[in-house]
Amino acid sequence: MNRLSAPLTRDGLEAALALLVVGIALVFLVQPSGRAGWALGELLVPVVIIGGPGVFALWVLLGVLAHGYRLVSSLVTDTDRRRAGDTSVLALATSLVFGVLSLTTLWLVVGSIYILVAGVGGVLLAPVFAVFIAGLLAVLVLLRQGISRVVDSELATAGR
Repeated sequence: MNRLSAPLTRDGLEAALALLVVGIALVFLVQPSGRAGWALGELLVPVVIIGGPGVFALWVLLGVLAHGYRLVSSLVTDTDRRRAGDTSVLALATSLVFGVLSLTTLWLVVGSIYILVAGVGGVLLAPVFAVFIAGLLAVLVLLRQGISRVVDSELATAGR
């Protein structure tokens, strides 16, 4: 399946989640309280602020784990599940960076949920850190997707 012609793919959903996280991070940047005049209720705002980065980080982490599974399974089994470019230094470094950032975001999201549910206080800036680390991850994911689309289109035009 060509990456450029599919209407809704894993990359499309990943880009949509990344744009959502960047939007939430921009709201935090413009409005430090994170509210931005929303009249959505006291429950929905934490769900959006914590849930958006959490779902996005989990999605990226699943992609990183799938990349690792393809690499490891090709080493220990007879089937070669690797895709083109899976073993390049850039792909390995990207998976490492994305894995660290997504795990950090998930750790902060879980801490934020604990702070909100238990009402224990603690690191009240954990949601802010989770949003900004997820925002950094989202920008990197969007850059990776943009670069891969440019490379794919260049390869497609060179093959004609």
